[in-house]
Amino acid sequence: MDKAREVISMHLNQYKIKFLLKPFSFSIVHNSREVLSSIPKNNLELKSFKESEDEVTLNFLDSSGNELTLNLKLASNNLFINWTSNAEVDFTEGYYINDFLYGAGFLVPQDFPFSSNFESASFPSGNVQIPYVFTSSGLGILVLDYKKIHVSYSLDVSSKKNVLKFGRSD
Repeated sequence: MDKAREVISMHLNQYKIKFLLKPFSFSIVHNSREVLSSIPKNNLELKSFKESEDEVTLNFLDSSGNELTLNLKLASNNLFINWTSNAEVDFTEGYYINDFLYGAGFLVPQDFPFSSNFESASFPSGNVQIPYVFTSSGLGILVLDYKKIHVSYSLDVSSKKNVLKFGRSD
């Protein structure tokens, strides 16, 4: 892969994925409609990029020297997005979402779809409240982590898009 390229586009079956390298972000198009785009990250430097017919893996260094890996894998018409690291990092992921958002188990108060002011920091294990949300177009996001995370959902005034963010809570 030529690291000087600023954009990488690829297809995983019915998904079209476009990666912007500086600052790093990606967008996913399904059935000719953008279903998700990530909020740009300025602190990631791409080290390697590997793709196959049903998977793509990107390896990064963050500004603290931590290694992070982004893996997107297609299985049974589901696209799995997985971030991993060689260290415990204070990492927040954010996505622009154009649809209504549902899920996350029982919240008080519970709005369906979520209002533009959803926020939660407690997803206790063994409870029905789980860090899983899904959109009105069928996109599901499950945070596979058993530690406490912080989730927020709001309207970004400048882009007029809904923003879903999740990450570690203190």
